[in-house]
Amino acid sequence: MTQITAIKETKRGRFALFGPEGFLFSVDDETLALNDLRTGDNLSDERLLSLREQSDLNAARETALRYLAHRAHGEAELVEKLCRRYDDETARAVAARLRDAGLLDDAAFAQSKAESLASRGKSRQDIRMRLLALGIGRPQADMAVAALDFDEAEAALALIRKQYAHKLQAGERQKVMAALSRRGFAHGTIVKAMDAAGEGEP
Repeated sequence: MTQITAIKETKRGRFALFGPEGFLFSVDDETLALNDLRTGDNLSDERLLSLREQSDLNAARETALRYLAHRAHGEAELVEKLCRRYDDETARAVAARLRDAGLLDDAAFAQSKAESLASRGKSRQDIRMRLLALGIGRPQADMAVAALDFDEAEAALALIRKQYAHKLQAGERQKVMAALSRRGFAHGTIVKAMDAAGEGEP
């Protein structure tokens, strides 16, 4: 058993717990209140561990909510970011709670992200790869891309006019085609876009 000899509020708004041998760890105000912690309490090692886990979970949840307030995240991306500060088990537990509360939805996130990328002139292949890189599952990534309603040739044409017009004027058609190919546009789409730009294949 360990006796709580003192409880002191920290500059960060947490509460430091002290035992006979000094500082133990700090907890958040919710953990302190829910467990009715007081100076003089005698706590078992199991109880101390439980308190620490509760406080870490609450802290990770608050961190996750700040991330989500800034922008939407997929579950895997959120877990990865939380793991920079918390252990994997805590990060996944927080993500699961937020998912159950409707604050994390990979399908909705994938669709929103896909639409945003499409509006920026990305190809379907590029969009799919970016979703996968964010930890979105293949079925959800494929569904999000399939649901997109945009003309890839128009996207490629807009990109040509915005970034590659000077290369076309210099006769560097092959370089432009290679650049569009690296961005995930299919050969037929590239030819169609270049034809529309007045620079079809010879």
